Amino acid sequence: MTEIISTNPMEDSVNGQHHQPIESHYKRDAHAQSSLSRGDSVGEHERKPLVGNNSHENRPRGDVPNRLEGETVHGDTLEKYPFLLLNILLSLNSGASRIYISLIDQYLYQRFANDVLGNYSENTAKKPCVNETNQSDSTLQIQDMTSQFSLYISISDYALSVVPCLLLGAYSALIRRKTLLLIPTLATAIKSLDIAAVVYWNLDVQWLYLGYTVEGLGGGTSGILLGIFLYMSDITSRGRKRTFVMTFMEGLKGFISGILYYGTGQLIESTGFIVPTLMAAGCMLLSVCLILLLPERKSKQVSHVREEMADWSLGACYKRLTLPFGKTQHPMVKKMVILALVAFLILLCSLFGQSKIRNLYLMNSPFCWDAVTIGWFLSAQDIAYNLFTMLAVPLFYTCLPGMGLAIVGLVSCMAGTTMYALADTSLEIYLIIGLSIANNVAFGLIRGETSRLLDVESQGSLFATVAMFESLSFLCGTPALLLYSATVGWYSGFSFFLMDALLIIALVLLCIYQSIWVRYTREVQSKELLVEKYGSINS
Repeated sequence: MTEIISTNPMEDSVNGQHHQPIESHYKRDAHAQSSLSRGDSVGEHERKPLVGNNSHENRPRGDVPNRLEGETVHGDTLEKYPFLLLNILLSLNSGASRIYISLIDQYLYQRFANDVLGNYSENTAKKPCVNETNQSDSTLQIQDMTSQFSLYISISDYALSVVPCLLLGAYSALIRRKTLLLIPTLATAIKSLDIAAVVYWNLDVQWLYLGYTVEGLGGGTSGILLGIFLYMSDITSRGRKRTFVMTFMEGLKGFISGILYYGTGQLIESTGFIVPTLMAAGCMLLSVCLILLLPERKSKQVSHVREEMADWSLGACYKRLTLPFGKTQHPMVKKMVILALVAFLILLCSLFGQSKIRNLYLMNSPFCWDAVTIGWFLSAQDIAYNLFTMLAVPLFYTCLPGMGLAIVGLVSCMAGTTMYALADTSLEIYLIIGLSIANNVAFGLIRGETSRLLDVESQGSLFATVAMFESLSFLCGTPALLLYSATVGWYSGFSFFLMDALLIIALVLLCIYQSIWVRYTREVQSKELLVEKYGSINS
């Protein structure tokens, strides 16, 4: 399979120097800013040559400076075969994750209902509100046991995955992409087999700690996303297409997995918990096989990274991790990267916290939703969110460049979260789908826009930081279960108000990002005008 490298001069190395003068940034982004008035967006300028030692002028047609041996350049494009496999892999992993989101809480609820009530004859997947004279006390006790156990197994996974994700990202320049993907995927497959064994043989739920711990040590879901998006950054050029591709992948995985929400609810009600767990395990085992089919490739960073960085020492590891925030970055770029990543962390904390308590919230009075109803709702919600994401970004990005569209998405997300907190009827819950239709827009934009701000040498460090933040957000969002347990007795929707407060903080950070982005592009435009004026005088 032919490898593709970007024609972006920022990604070329000249005489061993990999950090281009800031004028390169100015020239690149100034062209992008001026192109907005023509309906283009940032990134269309990628193939425009720069003046200076990176210029492609006076070179033979098709020649690229310092092109790696055996590589060809196809401009602003991507490799279709690995792109297809990566999308299938992402969909399978997301599908397995969605099955567990629907299944684990309901399975634990059933097990603890049996413990509290003694061989409880009702299927809690069909009738979650306990029909006993002491209904309130029993329901609260079961929900409390379920939320606490779910908290503990989540901590055993996400707390352990932070360090592996950092290491995978830090050494991504030295590890082949297939290996980088295989490590966390195998660990997650082991967890899926562990859950299947517990459900199938009705083992003690304490055995779940084994699978979740193994997944955490391998990097977990965050590690898989790290590997997928790093591979994707290798096969796309550093332009608007990268933002669109990453946003499309976010939307596609949610769209396909949204369908699984409905199927999972139906399967749980009709067959119990065994079939869905086997489906999830099958998805992960198939993911392992797909990784083996991916074209073997080294990171583009291997041949671009500086000599002192191309080693396995802890010092080199630290240097690679701090590249996106180092002194070589433009001050405004560094601020934007930090703001975007912190907003990403807070956004994930809020949304993951909501996902951890949502099922229990809907299973509780006054809604008392069964597995099928929850499956219908989550399926419709995911499909609507991700269809909107896939359509909105290509259509509206030119009108709202930078993080403008992500800000709109956060406002929409806040509206849905507030409705969760205030809802008293099922109809009001269904209205959340429309209110928070742009819920998922921000994720792909933050990934794509921050990736475009940095050169190829910083990509591994960036996605390692994103993966670490994902693990931290999972870890920080999990205490929402404790908050829910503490408040469910007097106001079950109170937790959603606190999730809303986190979204407000993320919104403020992205607004600051956008103001810096506007100033940065204007400064770049003025620099470009000076460069052009100076060039015309000299000519």
